[in-house]
Amino acid sequence: MKRRDFLTKSTLGAATAGTLINTLTTDVQGSPLAPNEVKGELKDQETHATQAIVETMLSSSKARSGVTIGGVGAGGAELRKDGIFYNWSIANNQPKGTGKFLVGIDYDNKNKKYHDTLYPFQNDYILFFILRYQVEGEEPKMKILQIEEGYEVGGVDMHIYEFPWMTGVEKIEYTGSFPFVKLKYMDNQMPFDVELTAWSPFVPHDVKNSSLPLLYFDFNIVSKSDKPVSAMITANYRSIVGYDLPAKVWESEVIKAGNYLGQVSKISGVKDEESSNGELGIASLSSESTYHAGWGHRHQYHEWVLRNNKLKNLDDTTNGRNYTDRDTGKRVGRAENYNSVAGSKELKKGESLSHSFVLGWYFPNLYDVKGKYFVGHYYSNFFKSAKDVLAYGIENRDTLYKKTKLFVDSFYDSSAPQFLLDLVNSQLTTFITSGLLSKNMDFGVLEGITQHQNWGPVGTTDVNMYGGVMISSLFPDLAKSTMKVHQKLQHPGGEIRHSFEKGFATFLSGETQTAVGGGVSERLDLHSQFSVMVMRDFFWTNDKAYLQQMWPSVKKALEYTVNERDKNGDQQPDMTGIM
Repeated sequence: MKRRDFLTKSTLGAATAGTLINTLTTDVQGSPLAPNEVKGELKDQETHATQAIVETMLSSSKARSGVTIGGVGAGGAELRKDGIFYNWSIANNQPKGTGKFLVGIDYDNKNKKYHDTLYPFQNDYILFFILRYQVEGEEPKMKILQIEEGYEVGGVDMHIYEFPWMTGVEKIEYTGSFPFVKLKYMDNQMPFDVELTAWSPFVPHDVKNSSLPLLYFDFNIVSKSDKPVSAMITANYRSIVGYDLPAKVWESEVIKAGNYLGQVSKISGVKDEESSNGELGIASLSSESTYHAGWGHRHQYHEWVLRNNKLKNLDDTTNGRNYTDRDTGKRVGRAENYNSVAGSKELKKGESLSHSFVLGWYFPNLYDVKGKYFVGHYYSNFFKSAKDVLAYGIENRDTLYKKTKLFVDSFYDSSAPQFLLDLVNSQLTTFITSGLLSKNMDFGVLEGITQHQNWGPVGTTDVNMYGGVMISSLFPDLAKSTMKVHQKLQHPGGEIRHSFEKGFATFLSGETQTAVGGGVSERLDLHSQFSVMVMRDFFWTNDKAYLQQMWPSVKKALEYTVNERDKNGDQQPDMTGIM
């Protein structure tokens, strides 16, 4: 309930209660009742004038899931219909990555213990958008473009009391077709029609441009006011660089290019190889954009925004986000580090503010679960910083949009029922939520994942037998990559591993050993599945070099099945082990 609704309903309730007391202190003939009679009457009264406010919540109103946008193997975030981004996986954090958890406290079912994050990050302020506006002759207002829920929104504690002129919107219309998410924000107070299209590049057969570590946000804000109105749309993020490192020092870089303004958050004072060490940046696609980097309190930022239609063009990161520790004398970064960029415009009725933002990241240090093997990210073959990512994303934005849109339009240009197309389309988010793509282009999909941990290994052979059809169709090079990992881990005797770990260098440990030491829990199906998938990928791609490379492994797997799994000599594999 918004503060204005609460106050309105509370005021009505108090007024009605006063009427009730006056009514109850008078008997049916109009004679005043004695105080003790009033008390008894109130206690025994079955029906009275004031009723508790009845509100209804539908199951469909709960924002349980949404479309995840991002890059294949690069991570991303899940945008739900409340306008909030969930399940961030860009900083090598668990459960998809191997670093510590990013949000809250999570239970590790395998090790039977809790993982506590260094700072209590909330989903609703890692990235958020605020629309500041002022109708001519009226007071300015601010709308967080989400249906807020937390007690702390945009870095403001108890915002409904401390900052009541900054509230969430009343209603959001949501449409999702991966990798596009469209949101229409509605609120009776706003003199605008506000729409957002959030998306990320997804171009089949183009691994590089489908694994980019960036997100696009395209806003269109149309004035409905008869009076002139000033509007400013701000993109704000709390930096998660070094989210688990207490001794970091914040750094920042402001980028002023011809057609955009960007800001990148960095850290120093930590080991270069730390998993969470990297960069996170955002760009506003207009040469007239403004910025405020390195803020951490409503007095620094929100109160300025309330009074002004442009940001300060200030980077306060060095002094504002760092302090000198009294005991050590060393500089240390504070917990909160917010950064904002904005686009502004004066609007008449019917005029629009069309403005775009790009979020880019660079976290190259992904390791295996034991921290032994460096895995990295495929995107680090092309970029060396978040600044590079932003520059590439902005320069190639139009081309990437057209190719991505062409794929989605072609997919939905079908006679199949809409619900079936939506079901198939929703599975494509698995490339982002569960796909791992190393710097060396090793690829695999986690068998299962929740917000607490991944519930399965990578590249599971039997799951890949049917799940890999989507991969082979859209990104055959990635499908072949998974098969090459299995070839690398194949037992010398011919057995195919059930799966492998996140580092792409070891098969899943703890499996039951067979007579020849293969360690696949006596699975009979894996060898034939491996052979079928190799042949499938060859016939679909006509890649003869791939077939020549894989054929010795196929032959070895089939020979193992015939020679080692037919102990009674009936020329049929024995039905033993897991069926």
